[in-house]
Order: sequence, then structure tokens, then C-alpha cells
Amino acid sequence: SLTPLANYWILKSNKIQGIIYSDDDDIVQQQKMHRLFTGRLANSKRGRTLNYTEFILLKRFVSGISIQQIVNIDNIDIKKLYVHKLRLENKLGHSIHKIISNIL
Repeated sequence: SLTPLANYWILKSNKIQGIIYSDDDDIVQQQKMHRLFTGRLANSKRGRTLNYTEFILLKRFVSGISIQQIVNIDNIDIKKLYVHKLRLENKLGHSIHKIISNIL
């Protein structure tokens, strides 16, 4: 689930007016779309949210940067990097490898 990523963006960007979650039923989706099309916000978030470090790490992985390169670029201890990676995977519910292979 990319809910934590969507929640990150709704907190960081004033251009995002709402999130329609994949498990929203038809009525909730219609209500949210109605609010958005009438100029109101539908930006209540639910679930977990990525923090800045997790977002940057995901961005680096999607860009094809290896763990060793991330260690060098961000000057971070490799053990600490793996902790962040595990937390990121936990929040997203899938391994980084699986997420990237589904994108490509």
C-alpha cells in the first residue's frame, strides 16, 4: 500500500486537496470527489505516514541508487540505513525490491 507515501505528500504539499484511498468504498469516493469538485478539501489522512528520511530513502531506491551509494551520498552508517530501510518496508507493507519491480 502506498498510503504512507500519499499521507507524506498531503502533509508536505498545499497543492494536494485530498486522498482517495484504495479501500474507500464507492460512497466515500463519491463524497470526496464531490467535495473536491466543489472547491472544498477532502484531505483527512489515515494510517501511517512516511517521515522525511524514509521519503528520501525511497526516492533514492526508485532512482536506482544502491545501498553503498546511499551510505556515501548521505554519510550515514550502514546499520542505521538498514534500520530506516526496514521501517520504510514495514510502513509500505512490501520490500523495496517488490515495490520497484512493480513500478518497472
